[in-house]
Parts: sequence; C-alpha cells; structure tokens
Amino acid sequence: MPGRHKIIDTRTHRRLVRVSRKACCLPLSELRNEVAPHASVKTIKRALPSVNLKKWIVRKRVFLKDEHAVKRLAWAKKYKDWTQEDFEGVIFSDECMVEKSKDPKGIWVFRPPEERWHKDWIDGVTKGHGIKLRVWACIWGNVTNGD
Repeated sequence: MPGRHKIIDTRTHRRLVRVSRKACCLPLSELRNEVAPHASVKTIKRALPSVNLKKWIVRKRVFLKDEHAVKRLAWAKKYKDWTQEDFEGVIFSDECMVEKSKDPKGIWVFRPPEERWHKDWIDGVTKGHGIKLRVWACIWGNVTNGD
C-alpha cells in the first residue's frame, strides 16, 4: 500500500482508547509513555477524536447530594408549565462567592462531548478558607421603580 505507514496501528489505537477511558485523568504525555512511547503527544492527541474522545476540564459546580438533586428536579417538574406572568410574581435570589488564592488549575479528563455534564465528571466545590467576597442579588419579574 503506497504512502506513509501509520505510527499508531489498529491494535495500539484500541489500547489507547481503552487506557484513556479507564485512566481518564492521565496527562497526554503519560498516556503516550504508557501506550505508544514511539509516538508524539501530538499524534496521541490526533488519534482520540476518531472515537469521539477529547480532553476536557472537569466542570466545577456546587456539590449536590442525591437528595438535593431529587428535590431540584421535583421543583423543576412542578413549575415547568408556568408562564412568564406566573413567574413575574416571584423573587429569585442568588449569591456568588469570590475567593482569592484558589488553585486556578483545572483537572483534565478524557471523555466524549455527550458526557460533559455527567455527574462523575463534575468537581464538587466545597467551602474553604481564605479572603472572600460574597455578592448577593435578586430579580423580580417586570417591576419598575414607580416612575
């Protein structure tokens, strides 16, 4: 067969996929060292999209226990048929915490795009110590200031 031979053959490619799914937090360089030390990191990176795998940063969200998730889903189902006018009589509030000196590095994992928000790939955020600023706000329907 004419042309350049493949650096990663079919067998090595299957092993690469299997190892990247099992050890999903492994850095690309370590994945290469374990599966195909003869290939470059760039070659490894190009081989994974063919099976719909990509390196993603683990999403950070508030850690929810199963009981909290069940309650949130029940709330969403209860109010799913409300109209805009129904919600205009409700005040929604939220708060945000900004914390200095948190580690900005994220955890990278291999996974297909449809698993982006899977609960196994969410980094549960817990409260810590440090310099913090809490911001609180609310919204309420279509209210004007009474002009």
